[in-house]
Amino acid sequence: MTLDEFRQSLTATEPPTGVKFALAGLWWDGKGDWKRAHESAQQDEGIEGSWVIRIEAVSLRLPNLNASLVDTISCRIYSSRHYMNWRRNMRRIALTALGFALLLSGVPLFSQMNATAEKALESNEKAGWQAWKDHDAKPVEGFTPDNAISVADGGVFKGKEQVLKSMTDARCVVKSFSLSDFSYMWLDKDTVVMTYAATQDATCEGKKQAGKVFATSIWQKKGGKWLSPFHQETEAGSM
Repeated sequence: MTLDEFRQSLTATEPPTGVKFALAGLWWDGKGDWKRAHESAQQDEGIEGSWVIRIEAVSLRLPNLNASLVDTISCRIYSSRHYMNWRRNMRRIALTALGFALLLSGVPLFSQMNATAEKALESNEKAGWQAWKDHDAKPVEGFTPDNAISVADGGVFKGKEQVLKSMTDARCVVKSFSLSDFSYMWLDKDTVVMTYAATQDATCEGKKQAGKVFATSIWQKKGGKWLSPFHQETEAGSM
């Protein structure tokens, strides 16, 4: 669950199904129900619950008694000033705890989601090469945006029309290709830079193409769909 999803869930009448007691405590606190927040957090005996349960002690000097005598009140706030101070501190602690909890719980999920996306993008990349080999751009039309740029085969192709045309150009004859060593650098959850090595047996306009190139593609997720606005190839050994 992301922080935005957590905030949106506050419109419901009950915490999201399956959340831990500590996170449910923060949820009730977000609803302004401190009593249920405290009761929920108390049920979590782990470290996350300890972050949530932090009752501010209010020390009051009782009148007409020895100045060193201090009565510590742990569960009740006797003045609006003390209450507001406690409330601000509680929210600060709660947000810190929530950030840690979401960060720790989200790392495995984010990695898993990345792995799934990377596998799909690798298939898309291979489909692009196969489209070039078959002179058939239809398989890649869906993920080629209007502002796409491709630097490959000795040329620079700007815009979707030129990029797709470069794939169907019969002047390039591709006998075979192979892609390997895929790597990914995620810039954010919807943008990733892909790099890989490609070997090819291809000739364009009678000129033999490099037998091995290093390729870079940028993939962006827009409207729930992955698009590739940029692709570039560098001959191996030319750097």
